[in-house]
Amino acid sequence: MTKQKLIKIWNNRLKPTKAFWKEAHSEFPVYIWQNKEQKIVSSTRKVSKRLINNIRLTKNTTFRKVNQDSFIYVKGTKKRIELQEWDVIQTTPNGKEKFTHELRNLIVLEKGQKPLHLNKPYPESKHVETGLRTKAIFDSAMSAYIINDFVAELKRSFLSDLFVDNQFEEAIKDQCFRYYARDYEIIENIVKYHDRLNHLAKLGAYNAMKALISSSQYSNINKGKLTDKFIRDNVEFLKENPSISQIGDVLTSKTLAAKIGVAAYKISNMFRNKIIIPEDFAESNLKYIDFNKIGKEVLKQNNLRNILDNCYKYAMEIEFCQKIGAFRMADYLVSGPLNYYHNLTIDREFLKANKQVLKNNPSIDYFLNRSRIEEFAKELRIKTGRLSNYLIKHNVSIQAFESYVDNIKYLKWDINKKTLFPDKFKINAEDAELAVELDKETQENQSLKLEFDKAVDDFKQYELTFKNFVFTIPHKPQDLIEEGVKLNNCLKSYRSKFAKEQTVIVFVRTVDAPNKSLFALEVNPKTNNIVQFRAKNNARPSDEANKIVKEYVEQVAA
Repeated sequence: MTKQKLIKIWNNRLKPTKAFWKEAHSEFPVYIWQNKEQKIVSSTRKVSKRLINNIRLTKNTTFRKVNQDSFIYVKGTKKRIELQEWDVIQTTPNGKEKFTHELRNLIVLEKGQKPLHLNKPYPESKHVETGLRTKAIFDSAMSAYIINDFVAELKRSFLSDLFVDNQFEEAIKDQCFRYYARDYEIIENIVKYHDRLNHLAKLGAYNAMKALISSSQYSNINKGKLTDKFIRDNVEFLKENPSISQIGDVLTSKTLAAKIGVAAYKISNMFRNKIIIPEDFAESNLKYIDFNKIGKEVLKQNNLRNILDNCYKYAMEIEFCQKIGAFRMADYLVSGPLNYYHNLTIDREFLKANKQVLKNNPSIDYFLNRSRIEEFAKELRIKTGRLSNYLIKHNVSIQAFESYVDNIKYLKWDINKKTLFPDKFKINAEDAELAVELDKETQENQSLKLEFDKAVDDFKQYELTFKNFVFTIPHKPQDLIEEGVKLNNCLKSYRSKFAKEQTVIVFVRTVDAPNKSLFALEVNPKTNNIVQFRAKNNARPSDEANKIVKEYVEQVAA
């Protein structure tokens, strides 16, 4: 397609409606500049309170307010569907609002044609060429959200035959993530899979329709496998309107069934009912695995397809482990060995070499940390076998055991057989950990209070009334916690810094309401420079408040 043709498409685009611009403009603020004598309002638009900005009007007031946002407009006709991304810029010359609109991206969708993507790169964009082009990385091209009723536009377009009832509309709305830049991809998919969607609609397979139109970011199945042939071959199955996960399982069941040696429909039924039927494997390649001995947690936490895939891959190893009673190792193999985390290869040779240990049913942690267990046993002057057997019997990791020993040493408990090898390890370990936490917290609070009291004395010069504000500092650690809750910020994390006099936190409130939280100010005590000044939810204070705070800091420094 020639450049002249692309320019013509760009210039002859469909025109957005007044309702679209009204909706887009409603997202921008209204400014009110006023003093006792005069009031200037930037717009007569009706907006919510959160979008009204009151600003004090002075002789030095400038009206340099600039805001920008982007919005997507969708328009459908019998011939094509257009998605237009517009940059909307708000300025306030002389205190009166003015909007300018610039088209940034354009998508043209026609029946039976590939999507046409046109964009107009920003001047500072170095990774794209200037002018219109059709090879944009589309995910980065559109970043705004759709604000008009695009479903209504699709109904007016060449896609109208899909909307025979409300089910397809509900399928679309279920897949759309409003205020996320993915709705446009859903529209593309509806055009791309138009014929398949029609077939599925006639079958009532609305979940399959959701799978086809879903954004690639949120898709759980391979759309390429949900072909016309698959739909024709699985009419009865699709008529039941199976879930998206069930469809995904069926799409992958044929290959897996062939490997295992079980009829595909049996595998599909297992996926659909989310249960393994041991009898179905009686004549298969997995006939020697006892599925009844696989741990319930393993079956609950893992996808059935992955479980059967691992059973096929490690069939001989799982069978060996189950026969000698190494059920934890068998469950680990069923879940899928994470060999990329370590250099341990679990094969028949490894299992035979460790047969005697495996009979005690150890977890995989034991084999991953064998050298660490030996070193720690040597440090405690106990036999490695004694420690190993205890860890295996109570299913305790060496890391948890080391942490427990560190805690009892900190607490200066007697280290003997009873404390080192308790009958109920978990309970004893939790008790020790809690005792350590309480002891450390008590010491920390005592130390922090002494330091905090000294800091309050040293920072007294920061407390004063200046112009319309009252400036005060926290007098105890709890003050920072409470102020942080009221302003919804992280002031509580500054308790230690304030106590160590590494920073000064100042509460800024009005003279009229000295007990009402308003702003929080952080000052560097060495340089008296403002580190940060924030309102509730870390919002930026007004220009007037910033100016007064700056003068306040200069006065304190003087």
